[in-house]
Amino acid sequence: MRRRRVGSIMSDGVDSAALCIIGAGPAALAVLLRIARSTTDACCSSSAAARELLKRTVVVDASGGFLALWRRKLASQGVRHLRSPTFVHPHASRLIDDELSKFANSHGRYRHLQPITNRQWHSPSAELFDDFCAAALAELHAVDPTLEERLITGRVVDIVPNDDDSGFAVRMDSGDCIEARQIVLAVGDANTPRWPEWA
Repeated sequence: MRRRRVGSIMSDGVDSAALCIIGAGPAALAVLLRIARSTTDACCSSSAAARELLKRTVVVDASGGFLALWRRKLASQGVRHLRSPTFVHPHASRLIDDELSKFANSHGRYRHLQPITNRQWHSPSAELFDDFCAAALAELHAVDPTLEERLITGRVVDIVPNDDDSGFAVRMDSGDCIEARQIVLAVGDANTPRWPEWA
């Protein structure tokens, strides 16, 4: 088993991450944006810890890029409007149903919001949601410019807890292994996780 060196998160020759997010779709983007917001949140006493966590986070995804699989999936199915309402989005907003609607209005794209029958909510077009996610990703890169370097193309085949309770070994089909203190499975509905026996 080869340990994978993942760029700038490594220090003192230790191949480890504070956080390994498996998947690079909207759910992973939501986690990353929430951490990023904590780095600058004036009311958050742990902003330094959030900065360090973000700096020591790696993302593993087989598709090779943020939102790549999600985009391919929607395109292959010809999805024009999402089923989910506008408040189901990855932005780390404290308020319900504000960021995506504000994005649509500020870009003159309110017509991309389709009313949901018998509800006060709207669903966004796939194009609007994709542009919103791209803007959110740009916002994230402004906070953490090296994040793209820590996106690893690979398929996770196993997660094994370390004997000393120091975290997990994330094993990939390439034979590489990443040591991580914490794991987030953000694989979406298309990639049903196979839970290891210990979980």
